Amino acid sequence: MIRPSISFVALLLVTSSSCAANSEYETITINDEAVAAQHKLYRYKNHRIIGSVPNLKDGDCQNIIDKFEAARRLDPDSDLIRENLGRAYNNFGLFLGAREKKWSESLKQLHHAAYLEPANVCTVQNLDGVIKCGFRMNPKSFASRTKLADQARTDNDLFGAAVEYRAALKLKNEQPIHKKLADCLPVA
Repeated sequence: MIRPSISFVALLLVTSSSCAANSEYETITINDEAVAAQHKLYRYKNHRIIGSVPNLKDGDCQNIIDKFEAARRLDPDSDLIRENLGRAYNNFGLFLGAREKKWSESLKQLHHAAYLEPANVCTVQNLDGVIKCGFRMNPKSFASRTKLADQARTDNDLFGAAVEYRAALKLKNEQPIHKKLADCLPVA
């Protein structure tokens, strides 16, 4: 078993324990030998990636995301690719927050993960953890979520704005927030 560093373990265990409960894992590697030599990914039996070795470097995480983004361009309708891409963004967000203390960058990665997989409990918990630990805000506060959404929108981070407006609407249903959310979503 791989033993992550203390700071990474604290965030990972607090936020991901329910995701891994009663699951069987098998180890896989990415086909790219340079990447595979540096880390392994864990997956459920149905091939969903759920975590990665914690002593990754920025480039490793970005390399994984780039590979899934390339796969998504080839098969944009694949749920498996979208889910794995979401988990890659989640892992990168955890790495940036827990290991590097780059909270703004971590939040952006987790927003992207939550946009791709809004029902992923682990990602939602990780996002709440970064908001609480990194930004000293209450993730259960309508005002906090709308403030984060407005800031993301100002920064032209439409994934982040959409995720935060949706979170705010779960806390309090207000028509102006519905309009802001609609402005962030792509036109189909």
